[in-house]
Amino acid sequence: MRPAYAFDMEVYVNYTLLLFKHIESKAVLRFELPLDDLDKETLVTLVTSSRLYTFNGNGYDMPLLALVLKGATSQKIKQASDRIIVHNLRWWHFEKEFNVTCFPPEIDHVDLMEVAPLTGSLKLYGGRLHSRSLQDLPISPSKVVSEDDKVVLRSYCENDCDTLIDLIH
Repeated sequence: MRPAYAFDMEVYVNYTLLLFKHIESKAVLRFELPLDDLDKETLVTLVTSSRLYTFNGNGYDMPLLALVLKGATSQKIKQASDRIIVHNLRWWHFEKEFNVTCFPPEIDHVDLMEVAPLTGSLKLYGGRLHSRSLQDLPISPSKVVSEDDKVVLRSYCENDCDTLIDLIH
């Protein structure tokens, strides 16, 4: 059986965070851009040998993950993120515009937004499930991220993964 991870991303013009939290052990793996030493091989191995759980991954995380795997810069990923959020770009148009495949067959992915009962945001589900902590995005998406901000974003992103894990269980 494949290892399973909750997966979430945070995207800023000068910083991209990919956070994976193992469903059972709660071990965290982070990949951050820009980094000269981003271990792309480790990232590819992780996403092709695991099952990834997201919330709105079909609409957001998986298209942006495809760009990361293609080697895009944080600036390009932020531009793509804005196309999704601000201009409501759907994944099938995203593939054409950014020349990527959003759902390659070698990546096992479950978007919990697609299968969860009722409707609502991840935070609303977290409230219904009595998740330990619910947070709004602590840093404006238009901000240039400082080193101190990265610490806050890592904690925020991990908390979202905890809420995803609550939804899985």
